[in-house]
Amino acid sequence: MSSFLPRPVLPAVTAAATVASVLVTTLVGVPAAGSSERSTVALPGGPLPTAIVRSADTRSTDVLVHGLGSPEAERIREGRNMRHSGLQPTGRFVRSGQTITVQVPSGAPTMRVETGLIGPYAAFNGGAEVGITAADLTAGRNEVTADRDGMVFLSSTAPSGSATVTVSGGTTVPTFVTGQTSNAEFAAEVERFPDAPMATIVGERVFGDFQARTVPTMSGDLASRVEDWDRVVQVTNEHHGLLDDAVGAARKAPHRIYIASPDSGAGYANASHDRIMFQVDTAAASELFTMRASGLWGFWHEVGHTYQPPAYNWKGMVEVVNNVSALDVQHRLFGANRLDGQQTAIAAFFARPVEARSFADEDSVWARLLMFDQLRRAFGQQFWPALDQELRVRLRTGDATVHDDDAKRAAFTLTAARVADRDLRPFFRQWGFPLDPAVADAMADLPALTTPIWENRGAASDTVQERELPRYGVPVGVPSSVTEPVAVGQRQLETAPTATGIGNTDGIGTAHITGHALEAREPGTGTASVVLRNDRGIREVLATPVRVGPGNAIRFTGIGDETIGWLALDPLAGALRFVPVSTAAAHPYFDGEEYVGFALRTADGRTLGDWSIDGDENGTAVAAAFAQDFEDGQVLEVRHAEPRSRLTAFRDGEELPHRPEKLQRFRIVDDRIEPIADEAVGVLPVETTGLVRGTDTPVSFGIVAGRELTSIRADLVVTAPDGTVFAEGQTSLVGQYRNPGDDWRTAASMTMRSGQRSPDGRTTTFRLDTTTTFRLVQGAAARWSPLVHTPEDAMAGQYGMHWEFSGTTNAGSVRIGS
Repeated sequence: MSSFLPRPVLPAVTAAATVASVLVTTLVGVPAAGSSERSTVALPGGPLPTAIVRSADTRSTDVLVHGLGSPEAERIREGRNMRHSGLQPTGRFVRSGQTITVQVPSGAPTMRVETGLIGPYAAFNGGAEVGITAADLTAGRNEVTADRDGMVFLSSTAPSGSATVTVSGGTTVPTFVTGQTSNAEFAAEVERFPDAPMATIVGERVFGDFQARTVPTMSGDLASRVEDWDRVVQVTNEHHGLLDDAVGAARKAPHRIYIASPDSGAGYANASHDRIMFQVDTAAASELFTMRASGLWGFWHEVGHTYQPPAYNWKGMVEVVNNVSALDVQHRLFGANRLDGQQTAIAAFFARPVEARSFADEDSVWARLLMFDQLRRAFGQQFWPALDQELRVRLRTGDATVHDDDAKRAAFTLTAARVADRDLRPFFRQWGFPLDPAVADAMADLPALTTPIWENRGAASDTVQERELPRYGVPVGVPSSVTEPVAVGQRQLETAPTATGIGNTDGIGTAHITGHALEAREPGTGTASVVLRNDRGIREVLATPVRVGPGNAIRFTGIGDETIGWLALDPLAGALRFVPVSTAAAHPYFDGEEYVGFALRTADGRTLGDWSIDGDENGTAVAAAFAQDFEDGQVLEVRHAEPRSRLTAFRDGEELPHRPEKLQRFRIVDDRIEPIADEAVGVLPVETTGLVRGTDTPVSFGIVAGRELTSIRADLVVTAPDGTVFAEGQTSLVGQYRNPGDDWRTAASMTMRSGQRSPDGRTTTFRLDTTTTFRLVQGAAARWSPLVHTPEDAMAGQYGMHWEFSGTTNAGSVRIGS
């Protein structure tokens, strides 16, 4: 890390530090307050320098602010469960109505000032939980009036850059910065500001704001305690394979974990996006400072919640998988394992016959936790870093999905087996953990286990090790830039990107390029990734931005104008893609009924596939199950309950005019989508019907409403298949209808009448005159099924039933047939 940006040791908040700009200019590549220079060095992973330098009169504070990138984007890249904090502390507190002034130098990364408190505080904001609010800042002098009581923070989601800004207003609070403030200096701070409502404690990887009543518990070795916190987060990073010196998916972003400490909160302590919470009323806040370092399970546990990877965070696992890293912290830092005290539950589980064991139904979270820890015991300390890194790569390249619990279990179990390079079917069988058949088949190709690794159940008996995975190190390199145009849904480039400076984070061994991946989810900026693999089997993806256009695609939009997803052509692969975007429900008002859908049909109307998304669903499930090649001449039928402004088609990157029809059709021509102007009535594609000699069989034909139909007056002429006749006595035909995405239903309003059979039985005619209750919505289908008699001497073969339907509708005349 020091090779990128040396970390100076600065006095954080001493009154003697009166010439802040002189101190800050010791930071290599970081401009001083008021400087117009902007760092051109991209910020590395891991902790970044902290400088909180108060003026002699305490009226202002100079704060070094870094562009940290988006906390949400980094959460996704790192494969974590919760965002870490983008807040950067100032050591100042403001009351509602007070003015905060922030002086931002020219060339600084874009930033905001944020104020507030997380959780309820009786002394502030009338005891209400108000959260944190933000205001954008610009270069120069900015004045913001606080609308709530709370701490003052700065934040920047810029991808790089640093600047020192000056903050004034409100009051200063005692502030401790690890490596810069001694225990004695912090004690002096507390004495100097006896009325301060809060105290700010800043580590390299953790920081928090604590109420004044908690400050007396900090009278011990505060410096060592903050180092303990940082060490826990560092070990948790290493457990998950996140490294400060990595450059791809394994790079640990510099965002800290923020500790909030309100009066009360859920449980003993809790975790959520952007913070963990150690409240006062459960003693969680004070015990962070007074409890022995080896007893801080609650801290390890809540930190673990922020990391737990989605690939093994299926239903029922929230309070299990976060403890996998907590066990690692306990094992590595203190040589202990909490599971040794849970032998009763573990023994009870294994006392059952193998066929009676059920991992999913096991009540004890500790027994279930052992399954995960046995993988570490069997394959060594490097297993979990390698597993989590491979999951990150598989998710980035599209080789795995985590759209539902089945997909998560499949991704976890298969990746675990491949990382271990062992057939883990016996292991999961011992745990009563059923495997997806495809996963089990893939495991069967791996080397067999040579030891009963499921027998590692306690420290005294942990003697079964299958093999020690090699030292964890991740490939590094610099990806080439990409200028090739990219369309939504595209997964590969025509010209594969390359990388230079390829090596490994630990400088050991070799690495090479194995392929590339492309993520083009929406127009704008996408990501091309070079995939590297080293001689230890560890893969990494190095990302470079690409410009993405809409190409030839359909955009489905839902409530709040959120994009549900894109239906796009990928010409390079000859594939039709569905790319989900929003994870929210498409439109809750359409709960339980189709909101959007689409079908792919051959040029002659045969259905190749039909997909639907209800209003209470999103597009992830469809995307995971969707794989469809396309050919020229095929037809896309697209359905949307609210098409006027929420269904948009693009042809060669250009937006086509919006149309009001709830069903719209497009033909695929030369890898482009061409709109089809629908007639009022079209032919319904039907399945082939088998005929049996000597019997009467209903044979269906039907129509599709290209527009909404409320009346039809038409004549029908039907000719039986060759070698057959129509059954006698058919004077009427009851009709059926099917709305898009629904089942067939009978409707008396569309009964055909006045049936007349020709003397030879080969032809029959009917008259359709719908009643006033008749209605076919656009895209709905109607069908009728006359009985066809097959003589005993009928010749085998495939023969068509021909029909002609002619007349008028409320939407115009109609003349169709087959």
